[in-house]
Amino acid sequence: MGSSGRNVTHLEHVPLLEDKDLAIRWDTLIPSGKGTRHQRHVLMKSTKQLFQLMYGASNIRGKHYGETTKLQGFGNLRVLARWMVRNSIWRFSDISQKDIVKFIASRRPRKDALSERTVASWISKFQLMFDLAGKYDFSLTVDIRTIDDQIYEKVRGRPARPWKSLDANITIALIRDALQWIQDFAPFFESVAEESWLRSRRTIGLSKKKRSVVSDKFYKQIFERPEYQKLAESLDFSGPVYKTISVGLSVMEGACAFLLLVLVGLRVSELLSLNKDCLIFEEVEGKSGLGYIKGVAAKKQGRARRWVAGPPVQEVINFLLRLTRHTRSPRIKSQALLLSRSKGSPLFWIGSAPTRWGSVTLSNRVKLFACSGMRKGGAKVSHLHPHMLRKTFAQLAVLRDKSRLEPVAAQLGHVYQSFTDNRYIGIDHDLATLLAEEDRRELASGLEVLLTSTAVGGKGAAALSAVREQAAKFRGKKTLRAFIEKLIDRGVLLGPCHWGFCVYSRSHSACDGSDTGPNPVNRAPDVCATCVNLAVTEKHISWWNERARDQELFLERPRLPVQTRLVVEEKLKKSRSVLAGLVKASAGVASTSPEKI
Repeated sequence: MGSSGRNVTHLEHVPLLEDKDLAIRWDTLIPSGKGTRHQRHVLMKSTKQLFQLMYGASNIRGKHYGETTKLQGFGNLRVLARWMVRNSIWRFSDISQKDIVKFIASRRPRKDALSERTVASWISKFQLMFDLAGKYDFSLTVDIRTIDDQIYEKVRGRPARPWKSLDANITIALIRDALQWIQDFAPFFESVAEESWLRSRRTIGLSKKKRSVVSDKFYKQIFERPEYQKLAESLDFSGPVYKTISVGLSVMEGACAFLLLVLVGLRVSELLSLNKDCLIFEEVEGKSGLGYIKGVAAKKQGRARRWVAGPPVQEVINFLLRLTRHTRSPRIKSQALLLSRSKGSPLFWIGSAPTRWGSVTLSNRVKLFACSGMRKGGAKVSHLHPHMLRKTFAQLAVLRDKSRLEPVAAQLGHVYQSFTDNRYIGIDHDLATLLAEEDRRELASGLEVLLTSTAVGGKGAAALSAVREQAAKFRGKKTLRAFIEKLIDRGVLLGPCHWGFCVYSRSHSACDGSDTGPNPVNRAPDVCATCVNLAVTEKHISWWNERARDQELFLERPRLPVQTRLVVEEKLKKSRSVLAGLVKASAGVASTSPEKI
């Protein structure tokens, strides 16, 4: 650990975060103005002691923690300390069992629920705090192992959902679109960037009013250029010229970042750490044709490494360098390949201080190219996280030849090929694709049955009525199938079974299902009969009729225990309720007894 002070602990330099001064700021641990001086002193002192025991040089686990891990550890302790202050708790020893459950339950989930991994991580931290009792002031007195069942009962953790790769066809289409954008607009952006830089030089010393006049003239000239008109026509954006250029350049930067991630397999942190001199060439038999990207490995203690870079990747890097060449004066501290523009400025200009991109900027740029409707036409994806592109790179690389697994693992920086195979590619990518296609066909078939049935019963029938009315308007099979495909694209989940269809919604699930579908353990006819997700068609009538008859015959047996009779009668009541719903839905048999359908 680097130098320390009362309020700040400076950490050692990390090659992966070249432009950042890493420091733990203890003055941010407790919100200002909260508590007495004594309370603040007690909490601060015990937290510092705990941090040293958990992450210091002589930590209890005997590990050598990286500087970013220490920062993350401090961040977690700060989250806990600030929560304690909000709840008027100033000592770890005052934390009760209920407080721990309440704290973990209050963690903000990324989506609908905390992940099981997040819950387990906090349980592990509290367990370590208890194991260190007596080694720091006012130690935690609650052994979380005695209440972990209460935590999991109170906090429903969702299973971890690892990032998936993009579909190969969509990825190839996006790669084609990105390369086309660079081909179409790179020369225009380079010339505009140079002209903007020269304009900013000529306006040094002018008044704000005169600079505004020069700027208006500059953008008016750009507006009249055919390249700008082509750019404006390619964007689904309406605004002034300077804003259109800014949006177009952001899309272009997103296309470049997308290509670097999907064609090289870089981690986000590895891409962000690249410098302007990252592109190098190696001589092969007297020819300097083999290109590499040199940088820093994310998980090798900052060790230098390099990645193979083909001609498209080389062109992307060279374009980014040409675009920012005027800004790279000796006074600019950052040597980053990816430089951010000043807020409100579409281009670089003299006096600006461009800095290295952060992860948020990278994510926003990539999404602007691949996800948003800002770009007219071309391929789009509904959701994208940059790490998905690393997995996509691995799958594309071995799509036709799995013998490439070894060089792909080396490019990704994995020690074991099995890790690349299992976590990034899958045992059989083609088989997984075929299974996904078959699942989609089965889903489409089930939806077609539901939408074309003459009668639909069950508690889910009411929710389907609007969709069935909409589907009834389609006379031909092709238009109906197109409608069904749209429903599937919107994320409709359908669980078929012997007794009906589960038009699945987790919020209404009586079987306590997950995000991916019904709970296979709790799912049963009696449970489904009470669930608003259940939809029953005429094809299920015989199943429910047979079930009701079996239950009636069972109840005719002599000397049945009272408890058994009550249970079976309740089951029969549910069976008749489902059949009655089908009777009501069928106009042709409205007066028929449900027992005789």
